[in-house]
Amino acid sequence: DPELGDLVLSTLCMTIIVKYMQKRIYNSFFKKYKYLNTFYSFRSFCSMSNSKIIGTHSGQFHCDEALACYMLTHHTNTYKGSEIIRSRDPKVLEPLPILVDVGAEFDLQRNRFDHHQKGFEETFNNDSTIKLSSAGLIYKYFGKEIIADIIDNNDTEIVDLLYQKIYDNFVAAIDGIDNGISQYPSDIQPQYESRTDLSSRVSYLNPRWNEKDINVQERFQEAMLMTGKE
Repeated sequence: DPELGDLVLSTLCMTIIVKYMQKRIYNSFFKKYKYLNTFYSFRSFCSMSNSKIIGTHSGQFHCDEALACYMLTHHTNTYKGSEIIRSRDPKVLEPLPILVDVGAEFDLQRNRFDHHQKGFEETFNNDSTIKLSSAGLIYKYFGKEIIADIIDNNDTEIVDLLYQKIYDNFVAAIDGIDNGISQYPSDIQPQYESRTDLSSRVSYLNPRWNEKDINVQERFQEAMLMTGKE
């Protein structure tokens, strides 16, 4: 049948053209945006466009932002399942809906949760003397939602009780360690040191100077899961 033959030929030609254009677009994208080395692939980048993205700093990671990102991506309605971009480039970070531990700005209205900037003195409450890290910031403002999600219970009395106890017995130590606050008064010399705390274990996941071909993004995801399991 001549008409059927023409149809098959036309379909084949269109398939070849589409494949060719896809390849051209794919290649040109990576040539133009090769600095986005935190993305696993072009496909993962495309999938981000319709989802929430959390930005944090690249380079050596720490326990505080690993825990902060875990809490947001696993236990908040707004950011559950979000992708993580690790960068220090303002052009990459500025458009993102939320930044954690990067940007030198704390602005609750704009979802900027950094603690490194001069003048930052935020604490968990009026009774606390420990300056917050990014983990403490996220816990302070999302903690009750996080707890309710974990225990699958919205009882205010229970959530409020756990909210304070979890900070005192877990998050406060991460805030203190990240901000260099000693666990003991300066006039008391501890008899031993421990390097098996959560912050130290997260630190050990950072690539060593002689490690090669390490996927830092995967290591950071591992750090997030480690903090979440605590």
